[in-house]
Amino acid sequence: MLAQQSETKEHFLSLLKEHSPHHQAASRFNMTIEETVKLMHEIEDDINKKLEEKIENYRWIDYTEIVKINHAENMKYYLVIS
Repeated sequence: MLAQQSETKEHFLSLLKEHSPHHQAASRFNMTIEETVKLMHEIEDDINKKLEEKIENYRWIDYTEIVKINHAENMKYYLVIS
């Protein structure tokens, strides 16, 4: 992984430019860079849509008053239901 090879943020960004994931995918799957970028954006949009749908189904219930633990005064307890 590029991140593991990098010593600094700048080094990582430099390696990322040299070893573009889009170009690597295009080469691997015999696609043009334009096709690859378009496909990656479609996949990203699909993931974002599914994530938003999942987040909308979450319900946060404040259990702070139900859970009576005398640890920290500013402690909050929530039950998340999806």
